[in-house]
Amino acid sequence: MGCALVIVSIGLAFWLGTQWHNYKSAPLNIVSGLLGQPTADPKGPQNKIVTNVNLFNSIGRTGIDFFNPYFVSLSAGHLYSSSNAEAWEQAWCYADFEKDQMKLKIDLARRTRTGLITDAVSQRELRELGLNEADISFLRGRCPWKG
Repeated sequence: MGCALVIVSIGLAFWLGTQWHNYKSAPLNIVSGLLGQPTADPKGPQNKIVTNVNLFNSIGRTGIDFFNPYFVSLSAGHLYSSSNAEAWEQAWCYADFEKDQMKLKIDLARRTRTGLITDAVSQRELRELGLNEADISFLRGRCPWKG
């Protein structure tokens, strides 16, 4: 029993010695309570401007009168130059479909501040999803663009 007490005492003395050494070599971080461990501001850096911000608007299957068995949603993405920008720079619209457990995306149109560019949809895509040009035109006309 006495031998075990001596071994525990030596171990404790060794541990205290290393803690004292850590305390002297690294400043005590009072916020975290750990030695030498810097803490991050939980709110993140203050006044930081984020660049290339993308915001999306989407309409699901039930929010649009479009009857296609494979149609899932219609989405428009908007690219802002920074988190402080009041207007988007570019935007794009696409429709999501799901057929035979495969997810397919059809690009419909892109916008800049000066105009609209319609994307061509291949005949293969139209055939695979049972779509025609009138369907594509209908979807383009309902893209959920931001003002």
